[in-house]
Amino acid sequence: AFHEAGHALVGWLLEHADPVMKVSIVPRGKAALGYSQSLPKETPLYTGDQLADMMCMALGGRAAEDVVFNEVSSGAQNDLERVTNMAHSQVTLYGMSEAVGPLSFASDEESSKLYRPYSEKTARLIDDEVTSIISTSYARALSLLSENEVQLHALAEALLKREVIGTDELREVLGERPFKKSVDWDQFINASWKRSAKPPAKPPAESAEGPAAPDEPVPAVPAV
Repeated sequence: AFHEAGHALVGWLLEHADPVMKVSIVPRGKAALGYSQSLPKETPLYTGDQLADMMCMALGGRAAEDVVFNEVSSGAQNDLERVTNMAHSQVTLYGMSEAVGPLSFASDEESSKLYRPYSEKTARLIDDEVTSIISTSYARALSLLSENEVQLHALAEALLKREVIGTDELREVLGERPFKKSVDWDQFINASWKRSAKPPAKPPAESAEGPAAPDEPVPAVPAV
């Protein structure tokens, strides 16, 4: 519960993280003991601030274990893989590292893994930058959860009681997010509820003489 609460709380506190929609501790198979569901952007274009918040949120589960229990479990393996890939892409693909510069080393799946389009010096620099980005993100997650540990415990207790928590319950436990809601966030919430609450289409009413005539011609159904 604390692991998933950590993801959700960090995402709730960060302006550029994908909006948290649902948190669950109901197991999904053998690998996932719970999950935090967010609504990603429709357009997969991200700024440096957005990537930083996304990585921080992904590390929120491990950070919550660290804050509450002073130790971590193996449950964050997938989170660490995602963050490592994001940080590596930020440095080697998106040109978002001042140390490496505005360069992009696109990977070629068919080429030999022994070949790299940069020197050993650049490889060490990339490793250092990726490690620094992840360490900074984790330290940020630890700081956020330490400063908001009361909310972390409250959310974990709510999860243990209800097992699944939606946006309304998150707001009830955590309060409003600490910044002005973006237009994107409102659009995500409204669109999601409209899709889930849309009533099924009603069939046309029939009279005693038979089905009502449609307002527009009905196209012929092709023979199968």
